[in-house]
Amino acid sequence: MKAGFRTRPGLESAALLVAMALGMTPPEAGAKVTTAGMANFSVRLARHRSAKNICGDDRRTTFNFEVHVKNNDFAKAYTGLRGKLYAYAERANQRGVYKMIKTECFRFDLPAKGKYAHACAPVTVKFDRRGTLKYGLKYKGYAVVVRDSKGNVVFADGSNKSFLRKLTAFERLHEGAYFDRKLSCQQVRRGIYE
Repeated sequence: MKAGFRTRPGLESAALLVAMALGMTPPEAGAKVTTAGMANFSVRLARHRSAKNICGDDRRTTFNFEVHVKNNDFAKAYTGLRGKLYAYAERANQRGVYKMIKTECFRFDLPAKGKYAHACAPVTVKFDRRGTLKYGLKYKGYAVVVRDSKGNVVFADGSNKSFLRKLTAFERLHEGAYFDRKLSCQQVRRGIYE
């Protein structure tokens, strides 16, 4: 196992191996979900983290995300799949307000019994939550959404299941957007390390 690679079960899992269980994350009305033939489709997200102190008690954390997709079916191949990774951080001085720090799209085909891996560009966040002066952004979670060539959601999972229940609103958020727990865009005055 690589240094800096952690695995924890639960919603904040650092590595995620999920057999398709789409019933756990129902999308909003209007977003179609198909499960036909996808029972042997699995996605795993690896989050490699390196953290260190900078400038006293300020912390800097760099994440390298990798999305691994595997087809366990010997006969069925999938073409025209589109995936998107979302990573977001919480403001240190304003709990419940998040910033979308990373969105990355990738297209791929998945042959029978095939695998696909996508390494995302690294993202760095800096923050200080100690003392009276709090500032910066602290990593809070991720989401991975995979759609087929027709636009139907074939996989959706992430750290915060409530965000995925409002998938249409969540997917409208762009990189750099600030939002709250209800996925409403927020106007904020940018602070240190933001």
